[in-house]
Amino acid sequence: MVRRAEQEIKEEAWRLFNQEGLKINEIADRLDIAYSTAFIFTSAREKGFNSHEEYKDYLAKRKGFRSSKHYKISHDEERKNRKENQQFSEYILYRLFDLKKTQKWLSEQIEVSKMAISHYISGSYLPSEKTKERIYQVLGKPDYLIEDDQSQHYNQRNNFNERRKRTLKMKSLDKVLSESA
Repeated sequence: MVRRAEQEIKEEAWRLFNQEGLKINEIADRLDIAYSTAFIFTSAREKGFNSHEEYKDYLAKRKGFRSSKHYKISHDEERKNRKENQQFSEYILYRLFDLKKTQKWLSEQIEVSKMAISHYISGSYLPSEKTKERIYQVLGKPDYLIEDDQSQHYNQRNNFNERRKRTLKMKSLDKVLSESA
């Protein structure tokens, strides 16, 4: 049943692309499918690819990998080594430990899958800004962000004071110049 529905969507996407000349984003909107799916059903098909996997393998090989699986493994490792991913991962782990809560609990609180939480903790992925804000609401804002906010506030205030001093110097200089003229 699912394959039949997918096949019908695939054919409709192809018809919209080929006969009506719609753009990929228009097809995605009209058929209520992801842009990447619409791309595979249209433009990638036009280039001779029959499936998403076939297209991903092609792209991975162009980047020097044996397959899309090898590319994904390499890409995941690269993301896990990013400082931001590591910080966010540690933040979630420590907060869950402090609160004596589980990944499942957090996933229910912020309405994402347990797998998504697992990816955030492993450092494979960072959540969207909207999801990060929900996590901060549930777990509390991490210290390193509070410190950043405070130092940013201090820097903004300091910059304001520096600009104010320069403005006052310029005004006093203008006054001296106008008196001497």
